[in-house]
Amino acid sequence: MKTRADCCDNAGDALRRTLPEASDAFAELKQAAPGWSFTGSVPQMQQRWEALNKYLRSQLTQGAESFRLSAGEYHGIDIKAALGIARTSGGN
Repeated sequence: MKTRADCCDNAGDALRRTLPEASDAFAELKQAAPGWSFTGSVPQMQQRWEALNKYLRSQLTQGAESFRLSAGEYHGIDIKAALGIARTSGGN
């Protein structure tokens, strides 16, 4: 589970790294077609992409936290089980 949490972190980092590249692409798109009406919607497209990017990163962060919490709980259960086995077998 800790590996899955790391995967979520890595995916979030990869998404964050797309923001500057996307910003450059939106600027190039807007400049590539001067006078065309669709260029007026480029800022809206950029805002939607940034909002989606932020949402996805927040979901990945939440997923990573959940994986880590679950992994910690399983670790705690394993320790309790091991202590229980040690007690029943006469160990300390």
